[in-house]
Amino acid sequence: MNFLAVMALPLLACVLMVLILPALGQHVLARGVIFVDLALAQIAALGQSVAFLLGAEPHDPKTYFWSFGFTLLGAALFSFLWDREHSVLQEAFIGISFALATAATLLLLSNAPHGAEHVSGALSGEALGWVTWKDIIVMAVLFAVVGAFLFFNRAKIHVCSEDPKKARAMGLSVKKWDFLFYAAFGLVVTSSVKVSGVLAVLSCRWSAPRCSAAGGRPGWSGRG
Repeated sequence: MNFLAVMALPLLACVLMVLILPALGQHVLARGVIFVDLALAQIAALGQSVAFLLGAEPHDPKTYFWSFGFTLLGAALFSFLWDREHSVLQEAFIGISFALATAATLLLLSNAPHGAEHVSGALSGEALGWVTWKDIIVMAVLFAVVGAFLFFNRAKIHVCSEDPKKARAMGLSVKKWDFLFYAAFGLVVTSSVKVSGVLAVLSCRWSAPRCSAAGGRPGWSGRG
């Protein structure tokens, strides 16, 4: 009974993440930006680190705001700075963004009290030590909002993910929908990283099917 009492909330948080992250991962794979979620997760962790240095507690709303603000900045950069059709250049930019966010996190926390513990928590999560009913409620609400956004805009998001040229021919702004998608992803990442860490968020996303629903193309490159 004690085991169930300790593990109930972490298990519930994991279930919530498994319900939403693979759905987002399908679009990530279709877009051919394989590690964009890892970069966004690390950028969210950088925002958490800034909040930590400013004295925010783990459950302080300021932590969420800082983390999501940094993630929105990353979403804007990935959406508007590069053309998705040049996948090699964008993957290089995503990799550089991840490396810079990681380096900035380490530099910010190198001399901070308990900085090493915060870095470890950002990578591996602190579900057993920190997850509360408030975290579960926040995650459930945010994931429901993102799920509703994906459902009601599934046709537009799908065509933007699978065939940006066709989307432009239909009159859709691919960059705008890319930003909205990455922002929705950022909402999920912001709350997920705090509970499970950067690495677990990436693992949950990879549980998405490897082939796109439209054409059965391999999801590894997004371009098959």
